[in-house]
Amino acid sequence: NGNSVRRVAGGGGSGDSEDGTTADGASFDGLESVAVALDGTIYLGERGSGHIRTIDGAGALQTVFGGDLRPIVTGLSADALVFAELGDFSVNGANTVFVADAGDERVFAVDADGTTRHIAGRGPTRSTAPSGADGAPATTVDITPLGLGVSTTGDVLIVDGRTNSIKTVESDGTLSTLALPTFSAPTDVAALNDGRFVVTDGANVELVSTAPSSNTVATRSNDRIDQLIVLASGEVFFLDADLNAGVVQSGTIRRLSGPDLSTVSDIATLARIVAYAVNDTGVITY
Repeated sequence: NGNSVRRVAGGGGSGDSEDGTTADGASFDGLESVAVALDGTIYLGERGSGHIRTIDGAGALQTVFGGDLRPIVTGLSADALVFAELGDFSVNGANTVFVADAGDERVFAVDADGTTRHIAGRGPTRSTAPSGADGAPATTVDITPLGLGVSTTGDVLIVDGRTNSIKTVESDGTLSTLALPTFSAPTDVAALNDGRFVVTDGANVELVSTAPSSNTVATRSNDRIDQLIVLASGEVFFLDADLNAGVVQSGTIRRLSGPDLSTVSDIATLARIVAYAVNDTGVITY
C-alpha cells in the first residue's frame, strides 16, 4: 500500500531501560500505550513499571511520570510518582497528559511542567454501585475509567465502566455525563471538530451526538474495536482486534473517512498489536 515502517522504540526485549537510553533498541516493562502530542512528542506507557516516557529530540528515552511514591498526591512532581495500574492516557494541545489509574480508579492530569493534579475518581473502592450524581465534585465520585479522550476544548473525556457512559470534568471541577445514547460496553471516546463524538462500543464504532437523530453505527468489526484517534481532518483511526480466549492475537489499524465516516481502509495488520498513535500528518506509531 506504499506505507513504510520505521522502528522508533523497543527491540531490546523485556526490561526497563534507563533514561538517556536510545529508544530504538531499548527495553520496556510491558509497553502498553502510545500517544502523540500535536508537537510530535511520542508518549509511551509501561504497564509493568507504571511509567510514562517520552522520546526526546535526540531519540533518547525520558521518564515524565513514574517513581516509587504512592499514593499519588496532587501538586507533587510527576517524576516522583507511580500508578497502582497504568491505564489509558491522552494528550491535549497544551501537552497536558490525562492519565487513568486503573488500579486506584482515579484520573490525573500531568501538566507540561510536571505538576500532577487529581481531577476525577474517589479512589479505590470495592463497590460496584453506579457513579454519583452529576454536579458532584469529580474527585468524590466513584468511577471506573476504562478509556480517556480529549474534547475539542482540551478537556478530558472519561469512559466510565460503572455506568457505561461518557463523562467530563467541568471547569468548576464537577463531573457531568454527556447526553449521548446508551452504550453496552464502551471502551474509548474521541471528539470530532463538528461537536460529534466517536465511541468504541463492543464490536461497533458509533458516531454519536447530543442530537439522537444524527447517531449512526459507522462500522462493525469481528471481535473488538478500541483505541480511537481523530485527526483535525476528521479522519478516525481505530484498532480492530482479533481475539482468542480474550487475548489479542492480531490487530488491524483501520481508518474511517468521509462526511459520514463510512469509508473504511486498512492501514496495517500486525500480530499481537497492543497500542498505536497517529499524528496530524498521518504518521502512525505502533
